[in-house]
Order: sequence, then structure tokens, then C-alpha cells
Amino acid sequence: MAEPAAANHRVTAGTTITSMFSYLANSQSEFR
Repeated sequence: MAEPAAANHRVTAGTTITSMFSYLANSQSEFR
């Protein structure tokens, strides 16, 4: 049970970082 939970946590963190980069990219394209 511990391994799936850790893997799920990694996926969640990766999704959050990806969303952050997408948000920053959208913000910069709006400034242009």
C-alpha cells in the first residue's frame, strides 16, 4: 500500500508543477 501511495503523490506533484508552468506560459503570452 505504501508504494502506490508514494507513486500517486509523485503524479500529483508532477501535475501541479505542469499546471504551474502552463499558467506561467499563458500569463506571459497575455503580456505580449
